[in-house]
Amino acid sequence: MADLMLFAALVLPLLAVVLLGRYFERGLLDASPEEQAKRRYRLSWVITPAILVQAGLLWSIVLNWGERMATPAWLFAQMQGFANLLAEMISRPATAAVLSILGMVVIVLYYSLYSLPWLRLDRIAKRAQGNSARNTQLKLTLRGAIAGFLPLMLWIGVITPFVSQFIARGEVATFALVLTGFLLVVHSLSPLQIQLANPTVPLPAEHPVARMARELCAQAGVGIDQVRVLKLGETRVANALVAGLWPWLRRIYITDHMLETFSVAEIRAILAHEVGHIRHRHL
Repeated sequence: MADLMLFAALVLPLLAVVLLGRYFERGLLDASPEEQAKRRYRLSWVITPAILVQAGLLWSIVLNWGERMATPAWLFAQMQGFANLLAEMISRPATAAVLSILGMVVIVLYYSLYSLPWLRLDRIAKRAQGNSARNTQLKLTLRGAIAGFLPLMLWIGVITPFVSQFIARGEVATFALVLTGFLLVVHSLSPLQIQLANPTVPLPAEHPVARMARELCAQAGVGIDQVRVLKLGETRVANALVAGLWPWLRRIYITDHMLETFSVAEIRAILAHEVGHIRHRHL
């Protein structure tokens, strides 16, 4: 019974997201672009609560019935046998790194299933735009996934085996210091991560939008290094963001579609919003 509850907690929230995605697909090709965007937006907001509900269910089930479960014990036994075999071929620190990476890959692959209904909805919505838009979206999705997983791969695959010794010795302060330093480096280099995930070009310093951004920053008492354009092409996304902890590496990004279609007043309001993030020290 406990194993059945565990299986249900793993499957039912994901199944609910899949079924909702199928519901939103009905008549999607004939819907207006605004309605298509609204459905994708609603589905994206369902995914996070579903994952949180699942996490709560799994925690409660394992906490209350974990000792009665046969499946986790069997899985751990298989993992231990594999780890022992691997340790005979390579060193134990390397074995820990390999197992950490494999564990992360399994978790990422599982939770990526939650995004599949949204990606399917997005693909159907872009069908009317032709193959070019779909191919561009696919490339951007792959680039974004790789850029997003890099810090996780670095932490779990390289740093975790190193810091596990601090946890084993009860040196919590040292572990916290390493974790803080890692997060500081990741956030400091976040502009480079964004540029790895998306094709970008710098906006010339004399461009009106770049001058406007610097004027707003000066008024707010903050600094930026560049304003860059996210080249998203046929996907026609209107968005902006800011990244970077330090003024010499902090950048404001604005999509090409927004730059081409929004009025000067609208772009100024959006830039002011991004400068507000800097002024209030939002990560």
